[in-house]
Amino acid sequence: MGGVLLKILCYICAMLKVTGNIIEGNKVGREIGFPTMNLSYDGRSNGVFVGRLVVKEVSYPCAVNLGHRPTVDDNVGCEIYVVDDDFRGLEYGTYIEIEILTRIREIKKFDNMEALKEAIVADVVFVKNWYNSVN
Repeated sequence: MGGVLLKILCYICAMLKVTGNIIEGNKVGREIGFPTMNLSYDGRSNGVFVGRLVVKEVSYPCAVNLGHRPTVDDNVGCEIYVVDDDFRGLEYGTYIEIEILTRIREIKKFDNMEALKEAIVADVVFVKNWYNSVN
């Protein structure tokens, strides 16, 4: 029961928020089957997280990469992959809020794009399981 209460507390009181307007990325996520939205990010926290996308008072579960992308190009940013089959994407320039709820894993450099894709699949499963355990 304590774990569920902690998750609910994380969900209600997200300790870190990243906000901004969606910017165009280099479309690597789309190429490997995980289209992402991108925000500028200053790099204070790094890792892969369970998050909640909030746009126009509607929220969606998501996986969030904050920080470097060493497998792709090592640039710093915020990449958001929404884990909701009903989500249809947003236009560049749309203002969004990302609430960071809990850490999934550290950022790591993968040997190839296939290994990165496998890690993202595991991250998405983690996000779904986390939300299912809270609801």
